[in-house]
Amino acid sequence: MWIYILIHELFPKYVFHNMLCSTT
Repeated sequence: MWIYILIHELFPKYVFHNMLCSTT
């Protein structure tokens, strides 16, 4: 079930980073 952890750990960080880059 590591994929679940991977999505919940990395995906939010990736999305957050994208949002930050978009607004800047």
